[in-house]
Amino acid sequence: MEGEGPQAVNPVQNAFKAITKASDVRKDTELLLKPYSNWEQFLMPGPLSVAILGEIICISAGEDFEIDKHVPMGGFKYMKYRKSFRASLVQVSNQGWEAFQEAHKNMDQIRLHSLTVPGDMKDAVKFIMQDDPEITKRYLPIPLENIKSSADKCLKLAEGVEKKFDLVIRLIDELLEACTSSKGVYEEKLHQIKITKELTEMKEKAAKEAKAKAEEYQKDLEEQMKKAQEDYKTAMDSVPVGWNAVAMGIAETIADGFKMFLCGGVVKTLINSAASVSNTAIKHFSSMTSNSKYTEGSLNNIIFKSDTLQFLISLLLYFLTEDGKIDMKKVRNEKERRSHTQLCEENLEQFQKEAGNGGDCKEKDAVLEICKAGIEICEELEMLAKPQQVDAKTMENLAAEIKKVQTKSIQFASHSKALTGSMGVTATPPHMAEAQSGEGESGLGMATSNARFKVEQSSAQLRASQQMYEKSFENMKETNKELEEVLETLRKCKAKEIDFDKTVEMLLKGLEALGRVKEQWGKMVLFFTMMSNLIGSCLGKSLNKFIKCSEQALEISSYSHDKFLQDLLYTQVSQATNIASLVHMISETYVEVSTQHLMGRVNSLGKLMGLDPKRDEVKFKAEHKKFGTDCREASKAIEDLVKKNKEDYQKHTQERIDSINDSVRALLPPATPEEIKALQDIVAESTQAAIVEMSEEDNDQYV
Repeated sequence: MEGEGPQAVNPVQNAFKAITKASDVRKDTELLLKPYSNWEQFLMPGPLSVAILGEIICISAGEDFEIDKHVPMGGFKYMKYRKSFRASLVQVSNQGWEAFQEAHKNMDQIRLHSLTVPGDMKDAVKFIMQDDPEITKRYLPIPLENIKSSADKCLKLAEGVEKKFDLVIRLIDELLEACTSSKGVYEEKLHQIKITKELTEMKEKAAKEAKAKAEEYQKDLEEQMKKAQEDYKTAMDSVPVGWNAVAMGIAETIADGFKMFLCGGVVKTLINSAASVSNTAIKHFSSMTSNSKYTEGSLNNIIFKSDTLQFLISLLLYFLTEDGKIDMKKVRNEKERRSHTQLCEENLEQFQKEAGNGGDCKEKDAVLEICKAGIEICEELEMLAKPQQVDAKTMENLAAEIKKVQTKSIQFASHSKALTGSMGVTATPPHMAEAQSGEGESGLGMATSNARFKVEQSSAQLRASQQMYEKSFENMKETNKELEEVLETLRKCKAKEIDFDKTVEMLLKGLEALGRVKEQWGKMVLFFTMMSNLIGSCLGKSLNKFIKCSEQALEISSYSHDKFLQDLLYTQVSQATNIASLVHMISETYVEVSTQHLMGRVNSLGKLMGLDPKRDEVKFKAEHKKFGTDCREASKAIEDLVKKNKEDYQKHTQERIDSINDSVRALLPPATPEEIKALQDIVAESTQAAIVEMSEEDNDQYV
């Protein structure tokens, strides 16, 4: 296994390196997270929200009445003018106007702060790459403190806007309840208002829980980093001397597992946040942490170790010939056989123990099944090596078992990556890349098999993200269409024709539209919370642990424990930078589109609020008509931009798939169409199953 020269494998490694530059990884993050968070969700509801606020001003010209007949226990918390329904409507529009002004101003500041992160990242990488650990400890905190400072400032800006929209939503909730009680409305209508208020409170609770989980992320991160180091040491101790390629392969899968944890943390937080948007999701939110794919602790460790598990199982392929039969020469080579089976069996037993300690779920069952099968195969190989007559049927069955468990390990790895939103093709950290390029020996068959799997898994993941984005886009369009229809109906009515029921309907729709805008700002808060935690972890225990590690170069590799830890630090900083890049793209686009198509309408709303609907009737009507036309035009312009962005997303996703395929596939030994099709089906089915599983729970959670 160790007899292959590096010349065959290096081109594949170099091809992966060429398509996983930092800029490529940032783009991958943007593509994979597109279904969960994008600028369209900030801006699509904008013009409609502003238009609704304008119609509320128009409604305020109608009849007025007192709304404090049934004061709730504890009094009104948000309404300033409890004696006047009309004045309270004006208060809603005024606070809505303030919220959109604050959003534009703060997003521009977020854009400027996020612009500084790439420069700090460059300095951080420079210090992480140093051979002297003392230099890393002394100078790395400088750029890290700068990145954390930017994240914390952005966090406060996002929280400020979220709070502004939250106040408008709470004001509308309180106004709806007060006015319906005072008017003695039908029991059914009052019941509807109360349900709406309860849903708002449930969404708020869900959002707070999502934020709390994001804030706990640093603790989980430090624990995961500690576990990665322990796994690295344990695995390196179990690898036979001279098996450099296998040692580096295992080290890479452990590092990839840490990346999966980082990616999964972002996706999980966004899904938890999205759960507060959808009424359907609210029903599931409380049970989400007990759901198999979101169970905490040991189960997460199982998912994040799927690459290592798949790598260990792939070692068993060594005992198969090219035509898929048992190679008895290798089985009866005492040294090679024992090295393979012992390495595989020891690590699988450790996996089995960890999985057994986890909660009951299908992921646990899958891992236990794979480990059990792998261990039994190792035992059968030892039996087969004994000097006795070997039954052909036994050999055939054993070969089939090896292929079967290999398929299951690929399925589990694909499923885990899909759940965590991780690419199959990922960037290799700097010290690891250097160690790999310096290896004198490599396992060609194993590297080829894993390379082919990574390519297919990345393609499947990108296609699945495309499907999810398509679904979220259609849901977003449908929701906007419903709001537009309500607006058009109300625009056709004269102020005096708008009865109380229509007013309540308008306020309910306003609540929905503003709620969607507020939820997006909630996601920004989560982004910056996680970004700050990532860097906080680097500055805390991770950096302190790094300097305490002894510089012990392992016999099996020049890749020391210190370098592994430096690479983990790099991975954390890199993920924080990926988030900053995504946020910068969102903020830059938001400011540009908001300047062109939204703020003019927001300012017109301010002008409309300055007119008295009765005293300035002629001027008010003219301004109101122009305002309505402008909002429709803005909505259409933003929708056209969204459609173009959707086309660009599809184009860029396909280009990325083609780039990965063209760069790597051409360097791999030819495989039969049947082999390629079988691998594609396994990966696509596992990836799609994970995506569908999430989508069925919350049909509209991404809107």
